Amino acid sequence: MYTSLRRLSLSVLVVLLFSSCAEAGSQGTADIVRNLRTTNLDSNQFPWTRGLADGRTKRWDIEHDGLIPVKFNGSTLAQEATAEIEAVLHMSIFDTTSIANLSDNMIVRGIIISEGTAIGPNGVVTRNTCGHVSAHPGRTDFPEEFYNSEGRINTRLYVSLSSKKCTASIEIAIHEFGHALGLGEHFSGFGSGDAIAPSFWQVLYTLYNNDVGTFTDDLEIKLLDQVYPSN
Repeated sequence: MYTSLRRLSLSVLVVLLFSSCAEAGSQGTADIVRNLRTTNLDSNQFPWTRGLADGRTKRWDIEHDGLIPVKFNGSTLAQEATAEIEAVLHMSIFDTTSIANLSDNMIVRGIIISEGTAIGPNGVVTRNTCGHVSAHPGRTDFPEEFYNSEGRINTRLYVSLSSKKCTASIEIAIHEFGHALGLGEHFSGFGSGDAIAPSFWQVLYTLYNNDVGTFTDDLEIKLLDQVYPSN
């Protein structure tokens, strides 16, 4: 969930991203590990409240289950966000056709876009309520058993963009897709400060370039132009 209105131009962001890759060293690698632990590896943090797969990567298994189906419901903002994610990460992640015409109750795996339905904790809507991810647009919790003990996410999620008091930007849309892809708690550069920043891209890139269920000690920290071992 993102509640800040700070924005960063994507063109500037991409420049900064590649600049950060060129300058990355052991400290940058440590930052990625720390952020990944905060947002994904640590199963004591939301939304990993079941405590499963602690210390392991948790994400959609696109290699074995197939790309993540998305139902855009006519949202050009969500389409732009998914295209930007795939372009920056240099990989195919989303299936934009297979569930496009299905009713929601027929969808068991995938992401459904809902515009104008974002809410905050306890259902409160403020001028900073711009987007959230949940089991249903009218809720803020994730589905029960949406991932397993091996770290495999297999569920139906709603990405709610914009509310009656806030119009989501492309940065916020990408941020919310980050949550749907497996990022939980915020960290610097992902909701703590900017909605997205180079640190967000590095964490997401590393997550989707390690197998589902990879243990922390076995992680390969991958940058967009270099690969560094985590230990």
